[in-house]
Amino acid sequence: MKNGFAVGRFVFVGVALVCLSALRTRAATLDFETLPGGGPPTESMNISNQYQASFGMRFANSDGSFPIIVQAGSPGVGFTSAYGDDTPAPGENCGSFFLTISATGPHSDLIVGYSSLASSVGGVVLDIDNNEAWTIRALDSLNHVVDTLVLDTNTAHTGDALATPWSFSHATADIASVRFTYTGAQNFSTGVAFDNFTFDAVPEPDTLALAAVGLCVGAGLLRRKRRHV
Repeated sequence: MKNGFAVGRFVFVGVALVCLSALRTRAATLDFETLPGGGPPTESMNISNQYQASFGMRFANSDGSFPIIVQAGSPGVGFTSAYGDDTPAPGENCGSFFLTISATGPHSDLIVGYSSLASSVGGVVLDIDNNEAWTIRALDSLNHVVDTLVLDTNTAHTGDALATPWSFSHATADIASVRFTYTGAQNFSTGVAFDNFTFDAVPEPDTLALAAVGLCVGAGLLRRKRRHV
């Protein structure tokens, strides 16, 4: 009988661990190195909702156009640097494919939308130099600004072809989108690329319900084992 109780307790612990794993926040990093269906993207390819199903992210420009893919190497679509066209500095961990607003500079804002409200989002902005600056705003589901961050040449780890990190981290999941606005001294000739978008979200209601059911089932099994001890 004691063995049966031990088995029941083991089952409950197993179910509990599975349920707790379901409650962990979902995290992902989008680096644009591959398309959701497999294979690499192509230079100047429009990016809109290709990554919505797999990463929960969609992209658009504020003027109604869409951002485009930049590939390291010539021609220089996103930015130029001492390391070559569209080429990050060594050790920046940005791969070979990035995102930029357009081939003619930041003529509009980049908007990143999230399928589920996020508690923590982040990424990098490449090549902030020459008095360039970006204002990054986190917005809620009503399009209200809930957080603001400014990146300029006084920010740590900015410069030619460097990947400057940005992030918002909140106690609750209230971030529905992030908007990048160029606020520096230059304009249409400004070079930039975006990469390594990260996204954490709290479990959705159906996941929470499933976890609760699982815990109840595990507890019921344990109680049944106790009655037969």
